[in-house]
Amino acid sequence: MELVHYSVADAVATITLDSPHNRNALSRQLVTELFAHLTTAAADDSVKVVLIASAGRVFCSGADLSEATADGMEEGARRIVELQRLIVSMDKPVVVRAYGAVRAGGIGIVAAADIVVANESATFALTEVKLGPGRGDHQPDRAPPDEPARRRSHDARR
Repeated sequence: MELVHYSVADAVATITLDSPHNRNALSRQLVTELFAHLTTAAADDSVKVVLIASAGRVFCSGADLSEATADGMEEGARRIVELQRLIVSMDKPVVVRAYGAVRAGGIGIVAAADIVVANESATFALTEVKLGPGRGDHQPDRAPPDEPARRRSHDARR
């Protein structure tokens, strides 16, 4: 079953994440398909713009933690970074339509894009901080200033 759909119309390649069973988590299959579709769009001279969107209420819930192995998530994290590098290095503008929740690795896709369009229901969170120090929280080991946004970035609250 395909988790990422690809279509081209009016010089726009639309790549749609469609994995509702895990809220568009960045599973091996989803990342592989997304990578392949981005590569196809990059090589297609008729494509002038790439749009990454999602089906459903969640843009991306981050890494698929069900695929974590005894060795950790290093391989999955490496593939997600490669995906972000591909997006950043594309010669064509990449637009992300972020409707709904954007979590963890999904924020990496958003950050790598040239343009992001988000609706009012879009929410963003780096939920890795729930895993504890050294597991995604790249902030220094000190108390953050008493600012709501900074405080939320450290405890994963909305």
